[in-house]
Amino acid sequence: MMYHWRILPSGPDDINTNYWGDIEEHCRYWGNSNAIRKRVTDLNKASAHIALFLEYVPQNLYEWLNAQLTQGDDSADAAVAFVDKHLKATNKYMNEQGLMHFDAHFENILTDGKLLYISDFGLALSSRFDLTPAETEFLKQHHSYDQACAAVNLLHCIITSLFGKEHLEIRLREYLAGRIGNVAPEMNTIINQYALIALLMDEFFQKLQKESKSTPYPAAQLEKLLRTSSSETT
Repeated sequence: MMYHWRILPSGPDDINTNYWGDIEEHCRYWGNSNAIRKRVTDLNKASAHIALFLEYVPQNLYEWLNAQLTQGDDSADAAVAFVDKHLKATNKYMNEQGLMHFDAHFENILTDGKLLYISDFGLALSSRFDLTPAETEFLKQHHSYDQACAAVNLLHCIITSLFGKEHLEIRLREYLAGRIGNVAPEMNTIINQYALIALLMDEFFQKLQKESKSTPYPAAQLEKLLRTSSSETT
């Protein structure tokens, strides 16, 4: 909840090139995009910024869920079920309004253990925006993105908490093959429900980071996996 806001004049130390590091290096990381370069340059030249006064929520979801998983037993199972339920409901509501978040990793989601609060809408895209035809098509092609991200982020939290923080893909495949670990039936169900989605999203992310920022989103494959996953819970 936002309580108040103020538009304040920007000084030279508010947002500048030091925030981004070397601008050219930053742009190279994003495929030498002129749009990225223009955005960073424009931000550096901004004459004002907005200060938001928001309700304080004590933890992000990554911290909270890891703490519950560390406790184990019923606390872990209940926490995973809570997160799964609320992520599904939240993403369904946002997406039905034509809104895609595009950055809902668990450090951008806050929680008090009772509800989830989505934050950081800097990459959000909405059908209500004044979109170009290309942007409209992009939104259409990526309408499953938030759901798929929820699946991979939930499994990432579970797998790394149980089996270590390195090599999600390897650990997940080892678990599915029965070579490591033994978890409660409820958590095992969640892992198996989302495993193929998480593996495909992890592969997509790896290609984005290491091969090309133009790597196409595997929309058709993910939509099929999400439909299968949804049918298994009904």
